[in-house]
Amino acid sequence: MSSIDWRAALAIVLAAIVWSHVAGAGERETPQELVLRSLGHIERGEISAVIPLFAPESLSEISLDQIAGSIRILGLEDQVDPQLVTEESGYSAEGVPVTTIIYHLSGPDRALLAVGQVTDTEGGPKLIGLRFNSAPLELSDLFPFVMTDISYVHYYVLIALLLVPALMLYATVQCLRRESGVGWAWIPVILTGVGRATAVWIPGPADERLFSFVPMAITVLGVEMQKAASFEPWHVSVSAPLGAIIYLWWSDRQSKTRVESRRQASRAPGNLSA
Repeated sequence: MSSIDWRAALAIVLAAIVWSHVAGAGERETPQELVLRSLGHIERGEISAVIPLFAPESLSEISLDQIAGSIRILGLEDQVDPQLVTEESGYSAEGVPVTTIIYHLSGPDRALLAVGQVTDTEGGPKLIGLRFNSAPLELSDLFPFVMTDISYVHYYVLIALLLVPALMLYATVQCLRRESGVGWAWIPVILTGVGRATAVWIPGPADERLFSFVPMAITVLGVEMQKAASFEPWHVSVSAPLGAIIYLWWSDRQSKTRVESRRQASRAPGNLSA
């Protein structure tokens, strides 16, 4: 009888342990919920309720009064409709895993992007950063592709954005006219760009942080435009149409060689006597 009691007791203990782990995992607050909860406190000005949500020593460069003030100034208090924009995982400079969550807070006539950074601690997820950036009511209106107020380097990229595909198209047409069969193998080479110069499409003066160059890169059609997320600026990339340039140079030399061969053939003694 005692052995049965021990088995029952052991089963109860194991069940309690398993239940505690499962229940704890299910009730554990997610980084998204933590950021959303912090925003709810700030909207109502409950600064004292926000402070415990931060990890120790993470408030050294953050003024909660300034955060709450920016919310009040924009007229979003108690009228916010938060929408999750994105969630990304990465690491801090110290190698600590950090999750970045971005919410779009839209009010009656104004909006903000709330960027929260969360790390895992022994007591659960904790905020290590929270900041706000101004944003339009519609995220698609953030960082539009403009043609004015951009730097001279942006204009160079814009010119290349038009010229590179035009040169590739011209070389492709010439290849289709002059070559046949195996000669059309030039076309994939013509339509491939080498290297990649990228400009972040943000109005303002030239800034080296807005431009980058990758020498070992291949781009089909030589140009690329992408907006990774609705809240990010456009990235415009152009590549050198090296294949098109080589083909046009080679084709021009071939044409000159053929013309010269015909001229020499026409000047041959047999042709002159005829």
